[in-house]
Amino acid sequence: MDVTAGSSLAQLKPTGVASDRKQAGPTLTIEYFSLGPNPLTAKANVPVTAVNKDGARHTVRSGTTNELDGIFDAEVGGGDTGQPVVGEPGTYTYVCSIHPGMKGTIEVTR
Repeated sequence: MDVTAGSSLAQLKPTGVASDRKQAGPTLTIEYFSLGPNPLTAKANVPVTAVNKDGARHTVRSGTTNELDGIFDAEVGGGDTGQPVVGEPGTYTYVCSIHPGMKGTIEVTR
């Protein structure tokens, strides 16, 4: 499943889908209804591996609980792994729109 939103590239590729990206990125761990590490540092256009260790479905959506900005929008089912990608350098806040207490920051560099 690929998800594209906003002016930057935002994708979610389930585990097992081949990717033409050569560089490995950081891991965002979803566990016990929390997200970490926070802040997370990633390079532009390099996938962040989101590992959901909870049984519940979560999202990693850019923006805040009250205002999502559409830069990236990934849904990761319970026990699944996905790869959201941010195309532009900057600092992005994100939230799980299902569980609004789960939030963090991704610092994207060149």
